[in-house]
Amino acid sequence: MAVRYDGGEGGGEDGSAARTPDELDSLLVVSGAVACNRSSFSSSSVRRVAGAPWSVSPGHDGCVSPPYVVELNQFTVPIYGYVSPLFVLLTIVTNCLVCLVLVRRNMRSPTNTILVAMAISDTLTGALPIPCFVYFYALRHHDDYVLYEWCFAYHCLTDYVPTIFHTASIWLTVALAAQRYVYVRRSTVGKRLCTIANIVKVVVAVYLCAVASQLCRFAEYQYFPVPVRVDHQRGIVAAGVSEEAAVAVYRNACQYDFSPLIYRYQHLYFNLYYWFRVVFIHLVPCAALVMLNSALILMMRSAQKRRGALLLHSTAAAGAGAGAPTTGVGCGGDCAARAIESNTTTLMLVIVVGVTLLVELPLAFLLIVNITENTFDVELLDQGTSYSASLFLNMFTLISYPLNFFIYCGMSHQFRRTFRGLFERESPTGAANHRQTDPQKYQSIAAPPPPGAKNARVVGSCAASDTLL
Repeated sequence: MAVRYDGGEGGGEDGSAARTPDELDSLLVVSGAVACNRSSFSSSSVRRVAGAPWSVSPGHDGCVSPPYVVELNQFTVPIYGYVSPLFVLLTIVTNCLVCLVLVRRNMRSPTNTILVAMAISDTLTGALPIPCFVYFYALRHHDDYVLYEWCFAYHCLTDYVPTIFHTASIWLTVALAAQRYVYVRRSTVGKRLCTIANIVKVVVAVYLCAVASQLCRFAEYQYFPVPVRVDHQRGIVAAGVSEEAAVAVYRNACQYDFSPLIYRYQHLYFNLYYWFRVVFIHLVPCAALVMLNSALILMMRSAQKRRGALLLHSTAAAGAGAGAPTTGVGCGGDCAARAIESNTTTLMLVIVVGVTLLVELPLAFLLIVNITENTFDVELLDQGTSYSASLFLNMFTLISYPLNFFIYCGMSHQFRRTFRGLFERESPTGAANHRQTDPQKYQSIAAPPPPGAKNARVVGSCAASDTLL
């Protein structure tokens, strides 16, 4: 989820994007050695330091990597330690409610299948990093080195796996917009192709492609245990006891370096991976969402004009008297109501897609800036600004996740009714009577107009509707 162009560190020489030079000097202390700088894959600069609370072996190019410390600046602790867990908790609650509502028998539809998959992806994207964020930032362990046993898991939970689910969520949003476009534009084709079974296949394919796009990340680094003196790590020595006299307690911190294959082709690898990522995980889906959203808005406006013309025709026919021809008008009220419901559904999905674009486009822009800097060795944003921007963009992404629940509640009568039903007890007889007296509210696909109705094309969008919510 985080924008980390260097493959896991935040841009500083020890992986802490915004530490001061004095803090870096106290961290990068390797006796007579050269510390590796991984702030950019295109940079070959190294840094000489002295002094030593740990002993390590040099990497591929003879330089030494210090034990790994998490990223940190003045915004990291409040955002990752307090704001993120709060909104992730809200996301878990709201998305669980969304799933409980949408998997109900009367709510099952192709569109709702995609919405359930999106809710699961968004929840996992936000929830997976939270254990690490709570431990390091909320519990104030950000000055500790990451333990060797947790180093690989830390990268997986905070970067690799969330990126998989975030990628899946983006492409599922594209599938949602495309499916709705087909339903509105070509109702017959939509009902034939966009079945629940076919949508499940699409969801599985999206997840498989998302996993495949990130598999290489799991082989980027190799990890080594580094014995570290706890008193140096914490900077705490008992009162009245000199540092030399303090009893040394060692823990295995984490040192990591590029795997041999990645090290040999690191410039080529990072260029290929990140340009692939910005094109196929950000630019292409965002461009598709902009075009599909625009097309849906235009079709909604066109449907409103056709519905207005139909109402005028119906009013004129009704005023002409009982003997006037009324072909196709008999279903006018019912079809008009379903057309309004279909347009409301489309508008709701347009808003959901719009919220996604609102947070994805700035992320794509920041990633493009970082890639451009590293590819062409230019500085467009200083490291502190870039890291702070990624923090806030990640926070806005988390804030957007629970919004879908409130959009559904605000714009879908059927969603609200089914949601209330989760907390209401209704007798079987009462439920059966309710279904008999109001059957349209329990249909997931609106009924087509009578055969031969002349105005069938005018209100055809309601007949096409997969009335999702």
